[in-house]
Amino acid sequence: MTGRVVATEGSRILVVGGITREEAGESVESILSSGKFKEVYWVKVRNSKRYKAGDQVKVWFHVSNDSYPAQTEADKIIMYEKLADYDLKVQQTKEHLQQKIGMNTHLSSEKDDTLSASLAGVVFSYFNSFSKEGIGCIL
Repeated sequence: MTGRVVATEGSRILVVGGITREEAGESVESILSSGKFKEVYWVKVRNSKRYKAGDQVKVWFHVSNDSYPAQTEADKIIMYEKLADYDLKVQQTKEHLQQKIGMNTHLSSEKDDTLSASLAGVVFSYFNSFSKEGIGCIL
């Protein structure tokens, strides 16, 4: 399920599907009582302090109870803002490597291999940093 964080409580975050960043700043009571949102989950996470109201997340889980809001535990969770930062850093690194190797837009096979190896190292190090933070990452 994809949604926005509305609140944090202990080791849980309240995630609501189909809510805007602005609506996510409203009180939990008004969001729940509006009846406007059907996908509403209290999600148990490893570190709820890293999330704030308005963060867009994608959550994977196996089971949830049928209460409103539903309750579940995240198998995996991705913060979209973190992935946007990751994509930007990879693009900046690629451009930097292209300049360092002396390439334009066309790559020879030897330079292409060098760039691929360098990018693989960057991707691996960022993947590891996300994993250490408990943030899922799809490559």
